[in-house]
Parts: sequence; C-alpha cells; structure tokens
Amino acid sequence: MTVIALESLELLSDGLARRDASAFSEVVRRYDSSLVRMCTVMAGDPEAAKDAVQETWSRVWRNPPVLRDASALPAWLRTVAINEVRQRQRRRAILDRLLRRTSWNRASQGAGDPQAGVAVRDLLRRLQPPDRELLALRYVAGLTSVEISTLRGVTPEAIRSRLHRLRRQLAEEFSDVD
Repeated sequence: MTVIALESLELLSDGLARRDASAFSEVVRRYDSSLVRMCTVMAGDPEAAKDAVQETWSRVWRNPPVLRDASALPAWLRTVAINEVRQRQRRRAILDRLLRRTSWNRASQGAGDPQAGVAVRDLLRRLQPPDRELLALRYVAGLTSVEISTLRGVTPEAIRSRLHRLRRQLAEEFSDVD
C-alpha cells in the first residue's frame, strides 16, 4: 500500500471514529460496491445483499471502529458485512424451519391445511405481549440481542436465554399442531 493511500485510510479511520459525515461518505463511496458484490455471492440474492450492506453501514455509523492500524479498515468492513449476511441467513433459517413445521406458509397461500396458519396465530396470541415483542424484535425487525437488550434494559445474555426458551416452547407447541 502506498504512503498516500495509507495516510488516506488513517484520515478516514480517524474520521469514522469521530463520526465525521464526510469521512463516512467517503468510506461508503469507496467500499459499498465491493461489499455488495461480496454479500451477493454469500447471500445468493442481490436484494438481500443490499439489505445486509445497508445494515453494515448503519452499524458502522452507530458504532464506528477505533482501529490501531488504519490499513485494517477494509478487512474490518468486510468482517462486519460477512457477519451481517450470516446473521440474516440464520434468522431466515429459523423462520423457515418454523414455517415448515407449522405449514403456515402453505396455509397462508391457500394451499394445505388452512387450520395450521390459524393454529400458529393462536399459539402466538397465547404468548405474553413481552414475549411476542421479543420474537418480533429478533426475527421480524432483525435486531441483535445487544440491540434488544438496550431497548429492554436487560443484559444481552438474558435476551439470548429468553429467546432460547421461547424457541424451545414454540417448537414443542408447534409439534402438537401438526
């Protein structure tokens, strides 16, 4: 890497750490298209990739990196984007498994047993409002346990534990529906 490029990365990295809008814009300009290409290959879907990269930029703005070595900025950005794609794929896989187990997807499209969709909605209605909110924040809004913990005022560990118990409870109840 040339000295000029390294100085430029140092300025951009420092600007990001200070939440400087012009530095942020320059980082987005430089790296957005390469992140979208990388995420498209990972996700297999250009729209999902764009969503993942958009969330990456949102995370970078909310929690900018403080890097000891400015040359690590591109690798750090790739890591954030890769993790975002992986998180989205995990959330989607969980939701797909739940939908398959309940036949909700077929029922909502007019195929299969229409009672399955009704049963799932009934199961969700039986949950306490805070539990439904937690599921919606995690699996519909796509928030992380850290983000939810900030909203709820509890630790991320407590959120992960509650989500685990809810998934187990729903899986048990869903198996009774089929």
